[in-house]
Amino acid sequence: MVTKQSYRILRQSLLGFGLHSKLPPASQLLTSNGLNHLRLNHGQSSTVSGTPYTPEQGAILSAALNHVPTQGFSDSALLMGVKDAGYLDVTTNLFPRGAFDIVMYHLVTQREKLNGYANSEEWKDLHTSSQRLGTSDRIKALCIERLRQNKPIIHRWTEAVTLMKYPANLQSSSSELFSLADTMWNIAGDTAKDASWYTKRGILSGIYAATGK
Repeated sequence: MVTKQSYRILRQSLLGFGLHSKLPPASQLLTSNGLNHLRLNHGQSSTVSGTPYTPEQGAILSAALNHVPTQGFSDSALLMGVKDAGYLDVTTNLFPRGAFDIVMYHLVTQREKLNGYANSEEWKDLHTSSQRLGTSDRIKALCIERLRQNKPIIHRWTEAVTLMKYPANLQSSSSELFSLADTMWNIAGDTAKDASWYTKRGILSGIYAATGK
């Protein structure tokens, strides 16, 4: 289990948080029991090409996400997405988790957009402008970019967080959070395959969760 002291030290080095800041509840993800529920194995990358959704699911959830700014992460937004995509109302039955499926779609697709950002001119310029840009700086830049992706729905984000905390959704939420941390470390150029692989991803998961709330 990661100690509180090591968590604080790495947190400060990654994102510049003060050492006296309160340890966020998300640090519970760092316990051995928490990591046992995450889908990734040591050394297995979460950086994949394409989403895990069928074209039909993607069309519906993408359309539903467009209604989140006005309808929130709700069943009504999902129903509107179904209609916009040209399907019958009963198609909502294909999404047994209801509004949480919209949340997960947002999390997965925005995580995968980070791979595109890593190939963007902005990312390349960031490297060019600072030849001494270290791994920690890259992680910080990726965290900021990922948080920017929440801008269109930021006023509804508390609803998403509430859904993610439901007991039935917690494992999926934690797993996706860990995948985000893994993607960031991979993009940042981390190639370590030792015991720190879990530690760094677990700590970054806690940092991001605390920052995004």
